[in-house]
Amino acid sequence: MLQSCISTNPKAEYLEEEEMNGAQVINIKVPMWIAKPAMRKSLRQEGESPEMIALVNKISSIKIKTIQSENAEKIKKIATSTKKYQFEDWITVKNGGYLVNFSVKQKGDDIKQLLIAVNGDRELVFIDMKGNFTAEDISKAVQYSENKSIEKWIRFNEN
Repeated sequence: MLQSCISTNPKAEYLEEEEMNGAQVINIKVPMWIAKPAMRKSLRQEGESPEMIALVNKISSIKIKTIQSENAEKIKKIATSTKKYQFEDWITVKNGGYLVNFSVKQKGDDIKQLLIAVNGDRELVFIDMKGNFTAEDISKAVQYSENKSIEKWIRFNEN
């Protein structure tokens, strides 16, 4: 049933196909009827604040793209390519051996798209969330990422 949610097509609105040559790509479009309950449950189990749980309700779509390459420079170039697509870098946080970059697309004060890039040495994970966010929402997500182990943060729930 969920097979149609996973593909190896390298296309994304924020990446150029030429950049992806030689890289292994996996795309996952997460069904919201699965994602929201799993995220809320995980946050409750971790004792997170009601504000973080409420933030989950603002998400209307989630897409995850993993990119692997033996060429670390290629991964670095792909990670910085989002600027060409009208994403505005907000902040980059170092967490363990990873760089976590928060970029947004916004009109005025309304943030319609949040793109989180988790950059390892030879692997890159994009978490692309659409919804209606505020600057305060993004600030809470950044604080959450600073306080959690990144391996735990990017998974929804193993249970």
